[in-house]
Amino acid sequence: MELKTLLEDERGSISVLIGPEFLLMEEVTVFKTKGGFARGGCIHQYSKEHLVVIEGVINYIYEDQITGELEEVELTTGDRWTIPAKTPHYLISLTDSIIMEWGPKVEEKQTKFGPFREKVLEWNKKLLLQ
Repeated sequence: MELKTLLEDERGSISVLIGPEFLLMEEVTVFKTKGGFARGGCIHQYSKEHLVVIEGVINYIYEDQITGELEEVELTTGDRWTIPAKTPHYLISLTDSIIMEWGPKVEEKQTKFGPFREKVLEWNKKLLLQ
């Protein structure tokens, strides 16, 4: 098994796990995110997304599919979460964190949900300007 880093910047890093153990999975992504930064702002049309917090504390924000209301859940080390398909979502890392997620196909991960993606970009921009 290998952890291959795809991106590294002021927020942290995005890596994927590679190896024969993962041949049946589309992609297993590991996010290392510094405290205060946001990630995501996406929506997956066909697949559920599963995540586990390996280390740290995050706020996971999503749009409830039934009510359309914003929901927020705090997840800490060891917590797991599954977000249904067609559910816009993003997260804010309250502490330095490591998160592993899997489920969506690679091409699904490229689909952004405009309003949430804008929130993530604006949140990070403000943090970087401090």
